Parts: sequence; structure tokens; C-alpha cells
Amino acid sequence: MDAASDGDVIAIGPGRYDEYQTVEINNSLFDIYVFVQADVELSFVGTSPTQTIIGPEDPTIHDNLIFGFTSGVAGLRISVENLGVENIRDGGVSIWGSVDVQNCRFSAPPTLNATGVTGRFTGGARVVNCIFEGLRYGFSTVGADGAEIVIEDCEFLNCRTGVYGYTSGSRNVTAQRCVFTGQVPSSAGVAFLIQAGGTIADCTFTNCSISLTGSGPLTVADCSIIRGDGRPAALIGTGSPLVMERNIFQSNGTVMLIWIYSTHTIRDNHILRTGDGYWIESRNGSDTGLPADFSHNYWGTTDLEAIAAGIWDCQDNAQVVNCVTFEPVADAPVAVEPHSLTGVKELFR
Repeated sequence: MDAASDGDVIAIGPGRYDEYQTVEINNSLFDIYVFVQADVELSFVGTSPTQTIIGPEDPTIHDNLIFGFTSGVAGLRISVENLGVENIRDGGVSIWGSVDVQNCRFSAPPTLNATGVTGRFTGGARVVNCIFEGLRYGFSTVGADGAEIVIEDCEFLNCRTGVYGYTSGSRNVTAQRCVFTGQVPSSAGVAFLIQAGGTIADCTFTNCSISLTGSGPLTVADCSIIRGDGRPAALIGTGSPLVMERNIFQSNGTVMLIWIYSTHTIRDNHILRTGDGYWIESRNGSDTGLPADFSHNYWGTTDLEAIAAGIWDCQDNAQVVNCVTFEPVADAPVAVEPHSLTGVKELFR
């Protein structure tokens, strides 16, 4: 890599690459496995995610911050393909610039609180056909200056948060055809905070939530969010435009926690409870005067009294944020066919 020129492809053969260098930056020490020190465009290509491995077998050997691929300069442009990154705590690929990651696997024990792909992607990011396992954050973007970020056909297993977007600079994030499976308590498949937003489409969530806390404009469509661990399928707290259509939200606890401060379109969804929790529970706060419109959704029943009793809102506590309207209700399952699922229709036959 040190001998590479702008535009070069660095081919990496089978094996574990566990040599690193300790670098001092701003009086802090970093243990870095692949350190790019020039403003260049480079491609790193392994043989497969199980044959070419970057990172130590034992992560406890490090006392300093640990990075896999990173740089000492802004504006870097790299692509990483066909390799695995293991036991890298602070960033498997951590870049300020642009990144393209394909057919890679990022993994670590959950106790390590590791991060897979992270950075300030001012030049955009594309992550395709990758696996993230056991991480604190699978993919994390903070302040991308509105650049396009696409995560597609990826799998997130036992991550505390699969895709994490933060600040209004990360407002153009698309996650599509991804699978999120949670085992960590309170895990989120996708979490958007502080005006981060974009599109979540054709994704499957099992025992993890969609979490929106002060998110920016967002569309959630054709997804399945199913929880059997007693926790909510969705936490919706936003003052920005929100569209949710043709999704399945299901939990054996409360299905949705909400505090919505904006106009929104939440239609043609399945909102299904399989336990004793609420369909919708509105959080405490100041009354905005805006109703939470949940009309034209399917609740698994057309009993209006039962639905009303299963919604906790301003009629139950004057201090909560939202008054929920839900009529008219859909009297039969609506057309919900996420392309990434198999057998979803069997749930409603």
C-alpha cells in the first residue's frame, strides 16, 4: 500500500493480516492495520470474506483505539471488496471521504462494542452484499453533508444498531433489501437521529426496531418488522415529514411508541399485536395540536372499541403528545409483499 499510486488496485491473497502500526494523532495513540496517508483513490480486493481476513484473532492485545482501514487525511476515496474484517473495535473501515464496500464481512464479539463501516462520507458511500455481525454499529454515518449513501442487500446479525444515521448531513441514506436480526436487548435495525433520514425499503427486521428520534424526512415502505421479545417494533419521534406505507409492524409487546410533531402519511400498513401491549402508545410531552393519523391501516380486527382500548393517547393522559385517529380501518389485510421476504402472505391466510 505504501508503494501504491492513485488509482491502483491492491490484491490481497488468502490469510490473516494481523500486523498493525501504532500512530500518534493529536496526542492520542491508534493501532491501525491499513493506514492510508495520502489523498488517493485505492481499491483493496481480497479473495473472499472467509479467506482474506484483516484484524487480530485476539482483540484484547490492544490498549489503544483500533482501526482497520483508515486515513490521516480527509477526502480519501477507497473501495474494499471480498474480504473479512474481524475484531476491530473502533472502525473496520473508517473514512472521511467516499467509500465503496462490496461482499465483505465485519464481525466481532458483542462485548467488544465494535463498529463495521463508519465515517463522515462527504463523497458518498455504497455498501453492497455485506454481513455485519456482533457489532455495536454495523454501518454508521455522521455528517455526510447530504451526499448519497446506499446500503443494499446486506445482513445485520446481532448488532446493537444495524444502520445508524446522525445529524442533518446524513439525510440522504437509503437502506434497501437488507435483513436485520437482533439478539441484543433494545437493539435497533435502523436508527435515525437529529434530522438524519432517507428511505428504508424492502427490509426485514426480526427482534429489532426502527427507531426515529428527531429524524429528518423519511420514507419506510414494504418492510416487515416483527418482534417476539416484548419490545416495540417502531419508535417514532419526529417533527419532519414521514411516510410509512405497506409495512408489517408486529410485536407481542406494545407495537409502536410515538411522539409525532409533523404531518405524515401512515397508511396501508399492518399494525398487529400478539400479546397484551398497546397497538400504539403515545409518549408524554407537550400537545402540538396535530393528531396522529393512523387511518386506513389493518389492525387484525375491525372492532373499533377494541382498537380504541388498545391505543394509549391524549384521551388516556392529557400530558401525552398525540391524539391518535384510526378510522376508517382496513377491513382486510392490505397488499403487503416485501420483495425480500418469503412466505409473508402466509401470515395472513
